[in-house]
Amino acid sequence: MRPVPLPDGWGEAALFEPNETAWTDATRSYDHLGACLAWRVPAGMHGACDMERADKDVGALPAQLGVAEDGFLERWVVAESCAKTLDVPMALWLQQRGLASLTGLGIHCTKADRQVMAFCRKD
Repeated sequence: MRPVPLPDGWGEAALFEPNETAWTDATRSYDHLGACLAWRVPAGMHGACDMERADKDVGALPAQLGVAEDGFLERWVVAESCAKTLDVPMALWLQQRGLASLTGLGIHCTKADRQVMAFCRKD
């Protein structure tokens, strides 16, 4: 387990290797190699997280979505964490908003080790 620094008031997060057991009382996201990001959202808040490896091959997705490849993963994990927070399927989110986040939600995006991570919360 490797702690992930978060701003004050954002709870606790950590990265877990594929062979480690992540916190069961946390919202979680897994990268394509099985690593887990676990986030204990502060009491009274609803939230979700998303994570991708920074070296992930994104293929044709940026071109298909009409966005630049540079910064794509950051925008993707933010959009996915927003969609999860609001219980919207990602395919529908992409249809309605593309990779745009939603104002009114708290969003924190960071990189640690080889992962790009986003945390989204609704107070």
